[in-house]
Amino acid sequence: MKRYERVNFCGGNEQSLQNFKIHFRWTKDSIKEAAKEKLPMEKRVELSRALTSFFLGSLYYHFELPSPPIKAKVFINNAIETAIAYFYCGKKTKSTIIHWNQPFYFGTLFSLLKNDRESLKKIAEWVDHTVMNMPNHHPFDILTGGTINYFSPLFFVFAQYFRDVPRKNYSKEIESIKNGYRSSTKTLLNIWENIYTQNTDNFEKQLVQLVNKHIHKISGLKPPLNSEPINIISLEATWMWNIALRSGMEMPVLPEEIMDRIVTPQSIGLEK
Repeated sequence: MKRYERVNFCGGNEQSLQNFKIHFRWTKDSIKEAAKEKLPMEKRVELSRALTSFFLGSLYYHFELPSPPIKAKVFINNAIETAIAYFYCGKKTKSTIIHWNQPFYFGTLFSLLKNDRESLKKIAEWVDHTVMNMPNHHPFDILTGGTINYFSPLFFVFAQYFRDVPRKNYSKEIESIKNGYRSSTKTLLNIWENIYTQNTDNFEKQLVQLVNKHIHKISGLKPPLNSEPINIISLEATWMWNIALRSGMEMPVLPEEIMDRIVTPQSIGLEK
């Protein structure tokens, strides 16, 4: 049984399965539109759209849909190039700073999936105290687009970690998350702490809890939202899994129903 069948992808609707391929076209369209724009702010709007389509396109591979129009490695390479273009197409502006979280999530995820440490560091180098102190969009709540700045320290911590900066240099940001009141950021920080210390047992336990919580939340949605690809996947668990994988951690063997919710290099055909 294919993964899309196990998770009831788009409710099993055949037309929806075929239509999902449109995200490959949308990536090209957005990149073309970005090339036409002269202002960096306008370019970034189109490139951000492209990155969202790249992520949705990657789910075509993950859910094992038939006949993808482009090889996975080429597709992810294009996604990484687009992410770098987003961050380095012009100077930082207030608008850019407000909207950088989602591209940062997608860009670093694509780099992690490919194990491209050079592009990962390049994206991470863009994140500094200037952007951390501005309002940011919630990276894992794409549909609402709510402006919440409590994720800034978490993204700053991960950016420094990706750059191999000594932990003591960003300990203040770590403590601000631990002393905060947002359970979502604390959960991801705790999982990252287990990656940092290579504690596989605790990592496995917390990741499974994270995915099960996600499954429970999505099961409460009304159709067709409960079978939408972007909802089936746990964005948080996907990020943490790939960060752990590239840290050199010995990865746990998790049940199929858990791994169906996590995009990995293996699930999209980049590695065996």
